[in-house]
Amino acid sequence: MSTAFAVVLRPARVERPLCDRLYNTLHRIENIRIPYVLPNLCLVSLDMPSFIYTDPTIGDITVSKEQWLKEVFKLSSDSLSVNETELLQSRYDYITRVPPKIDAVNLDYLPRSLFNNDQKLHLYTILRHESSQQYFESLQAAIKELLSNGGKRLPGSRCSPLFIRPAELIGLMSDLIGVLNENKMSHADALINRYLCNRFTSEIVEIQIAQFKEELYAYVLNTVCTAMKNRQTPETGSEINETDAKIKQERDRLVTKYLGTMIRIARYQICGLDSSLSDSYVDADQQNKAFLDLPRLIQHEFDNIRAQMNGYQEPELLVVQMRTNLTIEDLRRQEDEQRKLLIQIKKELENKRDLVHRQKRINISLNDAKPVKYGLAPCGECGRRGGAYNIVHEKAECIHGQQGNFYYYYHGNELMVCDTCKAVIKIKATPINCGRCRTERRVTRIYEYEELYK
Repeated sequence: MSTAFAVVLRPARVERPLCDRLYNTLHRIENIRIPYVLPNLCLVSLDMPSFIYTDPTIGDITVSKEQWLKEVFKLSSDSLSVNETELLQSRYDYITRVPPKIDAVNLDYLPRSLFNNDQKLHLYTILRHESSQQYFESLQAAIKELLSNGGKRLPGSRCSPLFIRPAELIGLMSDLIGVLNENKMSHADALINRYLCNRFTSEIVEIQIAQFKEELYAYVLNTVCTAMKNRQTPETGSEINETDAKIKQERDRLVTKYLGTMIRIARYQICGLDSSLSDSYVDADQQNKAFLDLPRLIQHEFDNIRAQMNGYQEPELLVVQMRTNLTIEDLRRQEDEQRKLLIQIKKELENKRDLVHRQKRINISLNDAKPVKYGLAPCGECGRRGGAYNIVHEKAECIHGQQGNFYYYYHGNELMVCDTCKAVIKIKATPINCGRCRTERRVTRIYEYEELYK
């Protein structure tokens, strides 16, 4: 569970026995396949005030840390066979490839006062003595360098920021202590699995599921429900099947889309399988292949994720509510239409009844044959005498083109009926011209029915 893997070199080279030990250790960790984190490797060179490389012709020369690391893992022996050389070089390459990071620190020469193996030496005092100043300073610098390289990364990860942060490691260690107290047979890998799953859930799943719900609900609200509302009538059986099929098709599309997004982010952000966030997958086979590279425990999480996404039923409930509202509105519309139809039928019946009564009254009026009369003043032009005259329906005004007589309509004083066209009009004085001189004569009055016939 350490955050730094330090290898002390004295002399400052990785000889064959040490190379074998490093190779076997790293290879054993990689073969386990379930310890998900590796520490950084740091080479600690003793008795070396600075990084020095020994050239066969020139001698010792000061080099940079990077150049020194290259020389440390460089073959320099001519006594090995070809197979041995290839084997040793392959292991060197493996050692430099597997750890997340390889660094180096150097320590100054050990002070003479520490050469004594006496267990009674007071190390705290000796290290802070003036004679040990250079060694103590190099020791402090080495410790700071080791601490600065703290953090772990998943093996095989090509994503450099993918480290377990120290605060998270402390939390992981606290969990480990709790589990050890509960179960003496616990396994550290279970904690690492839980750590990865917790990060997967909090950093990816919760966000992606929320976005999935929002996008599916928006599709149903803005597309499906809008189309249903514009239709303004309840759906038929075929339309219901078509709507349900559209929602299922969109749900399946979004489930595939967001599962693919979670796989891509998990590979990059959690497991470090990709050096950068990949593009969307071309098809289901490509997505499934990327999915199978994830740790088994995270693969199992996708069953719960799919269940959560398929269990989200608010869009379907919204459609059900919309269908209920359309049914209610349709019933109300039918009631309104029936009410209007009843009113219209009632009016038509009343009109028919009125027509029947009207026709009866017209017949009675024509049978009685009581002409409507008005009084005329004597002609002011020719002196023709005045008197009471019948009102006639002129040819020009009668729809039958004949002159008719007007009779009082149903013994009333307001209306009159023509005996030719049976038109019922209001009683009024029409212009009358003198039959002799054609001068318009003045109407003095219109007689009421009671005056003439009672």
